[in-house]
Amino acid sequence: MDEARMKRYATHQWRDDPTNLLIISPSGGGKTYIACAIGIAACHSAHSLFYTRMDVLARKLLIARGDSKVHDDLLEKLREADLLIIDDLCEASHKSSNVKQKIMRS
Repeated sequence: MDEARMKRYATHQWRDDPTNLLIISPSGGGKTYIACAIGIAACHSAHSLFYTRMDVLARKLLIARGDSKVHDDLLEKLREADLLIIDDLCEASHKSSNVKQKIMRS
């Protein structure tokens, strides 16, 4: 990722122009570092941020299924965030693949 592209993501108006960004790199390539840098820049621009790892999110959603209010509250938090960062999306276990598909369609 070059400097110009990184600056464009850092100044992106996430609230006004929702955009999907998938960062792909081998292990140790700096994906989390770049995602966090973009998230910090978004926060400095007064955007709301929700950061989670895919395995943690899948576990929370599965647990919340038992209580519709908790489940709805968690989904609302995901919807309300100007920027949603899901780290290790492809690293998550096979059990969460259904959850991954639902999130990617949203």
